[in-house]
Amino acid sequence: MNKYLITAVCCPLFLLMSCKDNPSSKDTKSQTEEMNMENTLAVLKGIETGDLSIMNNFNDEDDIDHVNGTYEIKGLENVKKILADIHNHVSNLKMHLIAHATDGDYEFSIIKMTGTTKDTMMGMPANTLINRTSVGILRKVNGKGKEHWRYEIQISPSK
Repeated sequence: MNKYLITAVCCPLFLLMSCKDNPSSKDTKSQTEEMNMENTLAVLKGIETGDLSIMNNFNDEDDIDHVNGTYEIKGLENVKKILADIHNHVSNLKMHLIAHATDGDYEFSIIKMTGTTKDTMMGMPANTLINRTSVGILRKVNGKGKEHWRYEIQISPSK
């Protein structure tokens, strides 16, 4: 689990709650997009603080998270444990939402994580600066995150 902890960082993208879209109403679509972005920001704040209780509002308890096509995290409680643990191993942890979009039952986000490792838990030496960007795609069923794909698109140490 240690080497996979950092790659799980953007899992919260599948945690987003959505409103019912009314295809004939542009205002409803805008409200849905705004609500989804606010929910994304709330989950990112949860990762920064280590309090992932907000996830209970947005996830199906049987969700599946596919991380970089290499492994899966199954179930809400497992995802919450991994995300909460990031807070314990990174100081000055910041999750930056770069872009976000909603299209029907799908959410798309680009997130940048920065901070400094406290120890070697995340597969890097202690005191390593982190600067990672990832893309996430969330599929919702009945308004709750059911399946999420996350891909790291940039790994570069901060200077």
